[in-house]
Amino acid sequence: MSKPKILFLTSGRDVPSTRFRVNQYLPLLRNVARPGVSPCRPPKDLSHLDFRFGGRPLGVLLTWGKLFSRLSAIARGPLHDLVYIERELLVSWAPKLEKLAMKMAPRSIFDFDDAIHLRHPEAIAEICRRATRVIVGNETLAAFARKHTDRVSVVPTSIDTDRYTPGARDGKTVVWTGSAENLKYLAAIRPRIRQPLRVICNRKPDFDCEFVPWNPASEVEALRTAAVGIMPLPDDEWTRGKCGFKLLQYMPAACPAWPPRSASTPRSSATPAWSGRTGKRPSSAPSGSTARPPGSGSRNAIPSAPSSRAGGTPSRPLSRYNPYIFRLGRRG
Repeated sequence: MSKPKILFLTSGRDVPSTRFRVNQYLPLLRNVARPGVSPCRPPKDLSHLDFRFGGRPLGVLLTWGKLFSRLSAIARGPLHDLVYIERELLVSWAPKLEKLAMKMAPRSIFDFDDAIHLRHPEAIAEICRRATRVIVGNETLAAFARKHTDRVSVVPTSIDTDRYTPGARDGKTVVWTGSAENLKYLAAIRPRIRQPLRVICNRKPDFDCEFVPWNPASEVEALRTAAVGIMPLPDDEWTRGKCGFKLLQYMPAACPAWPPRSASTPRSSATPAWSGRTGKRPSSAPSGSTARPPGSGSRNAIPSAPSSRAGGTPSRPLSRYNPYIFRLGRRG
């Protein structure tokens, strides 16, 4: 019996959702299927704002290049048994491109791990209704998808703990990793971080920090040597749909993680984990500890982490995740 063919339509070669929800499973998937990956080229979220020249004319060229990339990939659909759509194919063209892709293949899976339905709820609802299977990253996203289909599975984004391992932490550096669109959350709390700040990103921030340009190798090493990782977020509908992936990256590297706090909360009402003024223990801190903000200057500002991998987060094999890839998204 020949292996089924799966066509993955992804957001880009190095886009985080593509790397962690598709690409890292491919070696395992090749044991039971024949996957083919067609990333958007140029990457779906790339715009003229990422360049120092070109302006809007460059933006128009990028848009047409993305559209050509998507249409040429969709045309390969009839040669496959399943098309796997990772997030919307192009934001401004949803759900037209997705509907076309689903018509070209016998079965389809629609996967999203952010609250993209807030940008265009009717378009995402239509895609969910038409997909053979919908896979989401958390229960918040599943609640939306289940309003439109009962073929919904929650598959959290996973981390390869053979790659993310503990390192020699420097005891002082606060680290943040993420894409440029989320730098605004870090900028909101930057004045309150007094320790050295390391930012791993695809774009250099406009505030003072140690900037590490993102690439797969540098990201892991920059996390392994930091003292604490942070993930500041405001409390709104968009951020409630996030899957907490930064925290997942910090933990297997034995980098203590400070959970999300409201980046827009005034200092007078800030939680102890950020303000460090009350000395009271936040609900997330272990009993008997004193909450301090990252970089408060105290010798105890950086919490300790397990010194070995055995004492850190448990390892989970990737084969435990994304079962519906292997089942080809069968209904029911």
